Amino acid sequence: MKMHKRHRPRIALISLGCAKNLVDAEVALADILSAGFDLTVEPSAADLVIINTCAFIEPARQESQAAIAAALALRQPGERRPAVAAMGCYPVRGMAELERLFPDLDGIIGLVERDFTPKICRRLLAGERVRCVSALCSPGVKDRKVSATPRPRLLLTPPSYAYLKISEGCDNRCAYCSIPLIRGPMRSRHADAVLAEAAGLAKRGVAEIVLVAQDTTAYDLDRRGRPGLAGLLRRLLQGTEAPRLRILYAHPRHLDDEVMALLASEKRLCRYLDMPIQHVNSRILKAMGRGYDGEHVERLLEKLRKIKGLVLRTTLLAGFPG
Repeated sequence: MKMHKRHRPRIALISLGCAKNLVDAEVALADILSAGFDLTVEPSAADLVIINTCAFIEPARQESQAAIAAALALRQPGERRPAVAAMGCYPVRGMAELERLFPDLDGIIGLVERDFTPKICRRLLAGERVRCVSALCSPGVKDRKVSATPRPRLLLTPPSYAYLKISEGCDNRCAYCSIPLIRGPMRSRHADAVLAEAAGLAKRGVAEIVLVAQDTTAYDLDRRGRPGLAGLLRRLLQGTEAPRLRILYAHPRHLDDEVMALLASEKRLCRYLDMPIQHVNSRILKAMGRGYDGEHVERLLEKLRKIKGLVLRTTLLAGFPG
């Protein structure tokens, strides 16, 4: 009689939200794969569905809720397969809300706990209800260092580009923003770790490395007392063969002349800057807690205009209450 081997547990991961969240998902997938699980892109074929959630604004929470509901709807009446877990930002910001909206949710997993994804997967697949959410904004988190060793990643971007996270968390504390409450204070990665990961991406054939963080221009401010993005960019340009580097999530308060000089002079540094100015009225900017006034924005834009071919992507908040 022919014996059929029982298949290895299949896991599907759905990642929502920003590029930083996508990097977290890539690390989690590499951990899951190396632990001996199979991956599937079809939630209906999975034994466990993980939704890497976003909770930054209401539409993001609604999108996360819809993805969770869709995964739970895959179950046949009376069954508890696939197991379904919400991971990431939403559990940190709204664990109680998730419990209320989805009482059948098997797992609610925070940001810190993603470092233990394979272990949590085993618990969920064994039928255990898992609730593990640590608050990154609690005292002592500032001392929680970011890993000095690059974590393996299963890239989800096209071969032409990949994201490279250079720090975690944020210290800006803008009045309208929940990121510090979700992601905690800023913790910059060591430059050696960033360089090693960038070199690895370049060797894999990645043509464009996109630097991301909650505030890329504040890189190293938490350790040195002043921004160090320019120094990191020089090391990346000298120490990797990546054809292009791009900067996302810049902040007007921390963009300095050194970075702008590199944007003007370095051909491998894309003449593109993603920098939300949010407003130009000094009174509103003060209420927003942005740390600069309208004149600062105008001076900065005049400097950027002098960089030939520079493309500026920005956002503005209209209707800020108060």
